[in-house]
Amino acid sequence: MGDVRQTVDYTLPIPLPSPDHQQRITRQKWFEIGAVALLIAAGAGYLVWRDVRSQTTADNSVSLTASAEVIKQAGGHASGGTVLLNRHFQTFRQELTIFDCQVALIGEGTEDPLETAVIWLTPVPDKWAPTAEAMQGAVNSVASLAQKLVRSAGDALEKASKTMIYVSDTKRPHDKGVAGTSDGWKITYVTYRSANEGAAPEPALYLVLQRLSAGSNPDLAVFNRTLYEAIEQGDDIETVLRGASASPPPG
Repeated sequence: MGDVRQTVDYTLPIPLPSPDHQQRITRQKWFEIGAVALLIAAGAGYLVWRDVRSQTTADNSVSLTASAEVIKQAGGHASGGTVLLNRHFQTFRQELTIFDCQVALIGEGTEDPLETAVIWLTPVPDKWAPTAEAMQGAVNSVASLAQKLVRSAGDALEKASKTMIYVSDTKRPHDKGVAGTSDGWKITYVTYRSANEGAAPEPALYLVLQRLSAGSNPDLAVFNRTLYEAIEQGDDIETVLRGASASPPPG
């Protein structure tokens, strides 16, 4: 009996992966070229952070108005303002080459002290060409904004980035670091290990600056839980907070 040889008909078109499989391929690609570079960049920016800290003298967290002014001076453009879960929520946007940088300033009123600031980076799909320089520049810009808002943020941010732990039991695995300042602020630093390359790209990095008094305020329990759960899952915080604000309270 002769050998039976199976061959492949190369005249047929190459089959495309299923949408689910393509999504897995895309997420792995983002991990390889995006998240790792962000982690490397985060660890290399300490000198820049120190330079910014040495030039920062004003207390721009004295009010939301003062914080908003420093974000505008840094190139941020106001993109919205509303009240979510009984807190003023002002947002700003600035394009950083391959990232869309967004800033949320949160407080009881516009002339009241800044309670929480959230800075996050989202990839710009049609400009996504990651390089070490672009990654480093984006991370340094985030660190610079943080220190302009809270003068003591530099050392805490450095500590948070050096002590990050890997969190895998969530929708989007990520690395997370937390540190405190000597004057009553908590810094939370999160970088994700994958991101969705779609019409609505997912955040790649979050930096949260929050007064310890705001973190322990019982009146902000729902706000804080909603905020940090959104970050834990890698969701867009503004979308989640708007949804929670529109939903009736339980019971």
